[in-house]
Amino acid sequence: ALVSLPDFDPNMPAGALEEGRINRITAGKFELGSTLKPITAAAALDSGLVQITDKFDATKPVQFGRFRIGDFHAKKRVLSLPEVIKYSSNIGTIKMMQALGKERFRAFLANVGMDGSPVIELPEKTQSQIKDKFSEVGAATASFGHGLSITPLQLLTAYAALVNGGDFIAPTLLPRDRIAALANSKRVINERTSDQIRYLLRLNAIEGSGRKAAPDGYRVGGKTGTAEKVVDGKYSDDKLLNVFASAFPMDAPQYAMVILVDEPKKEDERSGHTAAWNAGAVTGRIIERVAPMLRIVPNLDPELDAQLVPVELR
Repeated sequence: ALVSLPDFDPNMPAGALEEGRINRITAGKFELGSTLKPITAAAALDSGLVQITDKFDATKPVQFGRFRIGDFHAKKRVLSLPEVIKYSSNIGTIKMMQALGKERFRAFLANVGMDGSPVIELPEKTQSQIKDKFSEVGAATASFGHGLSITPLQLLTAYAALVNGGDFIAPTLLPRDRIAALANSKRVINERTSDQIRYLLRLNAIEGSGRKAAPDGYRVGGKTGTAEKVVDGKYSDDKLLNVFASAFPMDAPQYAMVILVDEPKKEDERSGHTAAWNAGAVTGRIIERVAPMLRIVPNLDPELDAQLVPVELR
């Protein structure tokens, strides 16, 4: 399923020329912020150079010459790898990427389909914008989703590969069975890494920024991304792009989803304008409505989540 708003009336085709009337899923490219952190974690874990039990010093910002990169909600302490995802730590994500190496990280982004335009049977597509070679600071910002622009469909396809056991499957609008889908797939991470990423995404939905996106019983896992938009060549403090990338049910993933909200506004004084408040909340509402239609039965058995915890962390 694919929806992009604002839309236009086909009976008045001139409306398609108005600003914003593109298919943002395939023809819009965005800096998708912290939704890239699980992808960085997958690259690092799959390499064997980082372990799920590793810890990262996030006591102070990372320095690159005159640039300092810190955390939005800084804990100012050593974080475990799951805490890096749970607290959306830029510092911890950078250090994961550095353990992997910027060349391997760049190659992994290409391997999960982030180069070029998305593969889909639609003419309306755009090319992603990622530098061929990363500088040290470029790799650091890319690790948490800044300084590179991709389409939402490319993010969605990568997430599907992260949770389905590690197979990158090109999306299609045409019917096909599982055998046909897997025939043209490629392995991008191993099953153990996929299991670890499913745990990390589920942890974030239970204890982290994704709590509003996880209706009871449907075992949703996902990651928020709140990115400042570039206005007149500078990052804006008040114009945000909010994303929630998710999959469900995490004990046996069947569906992946990306919700993007461009320049959200607060509903009231008690709400916020970060991704958890809108893209995350919308995700939860959609899943509550569609999961029963998809014959996914809610299950509140805590053992389902307990089984997602990697053996090393039990």
